[in-house]
Amino acid sequence: MKNSRQRTLILETIKNNPIHPTAKEVYNQAREKCPNISLGTVYRNLSALSELGLIKHIAVSDGCDRYDGRLDRHFHLICSGCGKVKDVELEKYFALERYAEEQTDYKVDEIDIVMRGYCPECRKTLF
Repeated sequence: MKNSRQRTLILETIKNNPIHPTAKEVYNQAREKCPNISLGTVYRNLSALSELGLIKHIAVSDGCDRYDGRLDRHFHLICSGCGKVKDVELEKYFALERYAEEQTDYKVDEIDIVMRGYCPECRKTLF
């Protein structure tokens, strides 16, 4: 993949953004530094960066998928109300990986656990 100024900007925008931005949020932030960047360029680069494993694509049921620049092993909690994504550390679940490997003789490359619920702000308005 050819590296470009725009691709570098998109990657830095995601890596420096702990809120797991949507493509449109990445686009809006990138436009502050590169006003002529197009939304199509952002989508193409997000796809390429995800495929290369340089960022993580987080599918969200409301259609506003998110992107994560954190590549270490961690899990996500997604608000069913607003779609906000929060990182969650669940070290004890890595025992599942070892257990699955022992039971199946597979080598687990990835564990993808996504939990859904309602964030404190959404709970205030819903309940």
